[in-house]
Amino acid sequence: MSRNRSEGIVDKSRADDLVRAAATLFARQGFDRTSVREIAEVAEIASGTLFYHFETKDDLLEAIIHKGIAEGYSSMQEALSLAPNGPLSHFRTLAAAHIESIHGELRDVHRVWIREWGRLSAQARARMRPEAHKYRELLDKILTELEVAGHLRTEPVMMRHVLVPALNWTTSWAKVTTRKARQQLAQQICATSLNLTISEFDELLEQEFVKLAPA
Repeated sequence: MSRNRSEGIVDKSRADDLVRAAATLFARQGFDRTSVREIAEVAEIASGTLFYHFETKDDLLEAIIHKGIAEGYSSMQEALSLAPNGPLSHFRTLAAAHIESIHGELRDVHRVWIREWGRLSAQARARMRPEAHKYRELLDKILTELEVAGHLRTEPVMMRHVLVPALNWTTSWAKVTTRKARQQLAQQICATSLNLTISEFDELLEQEFVKLAPA
């Protein structure tokens, strides 16, 4: 491995460590109450090294939120690629992936994203908006599939405006410490969104699976 490539890998690893450390501290005590020194201590690097990777604390905040957007969307795409066909299955899969992202390993990242988005500069928000719109487009597509299939009785865009905050703010009230609990929460939210009981939603899922299963 060349020296330059090796240094590049080390630099990226240190930058990732800083993002994780800052996300933990920002989520726990807020952006304003977290110092650069504290971030460096948690990341186990010298304070001055932070500015080699990020010129300002605001740049570090942007990196945290970008991580949440990019990795969250990637995990949702991966989950959907493995899911059975059908709008109900896609809906459940997307909701479960969303819940897993904000309650799982990226929970601190997403907590910072939700709380501190408005602190980003207009330029930073503009840089990330195209990436964020990918999730909006994906969700709109799935909600439109539900509408066409007769499962959704309101406009897909209106449902998105209600659903995304409902999913995001589960971090403030839902204690789901296991993957199974997070999947059950996603199931409950899907059923409620379609004005169904959980058993009714499960029955429709089973009917969809049978209908779309290969002969």
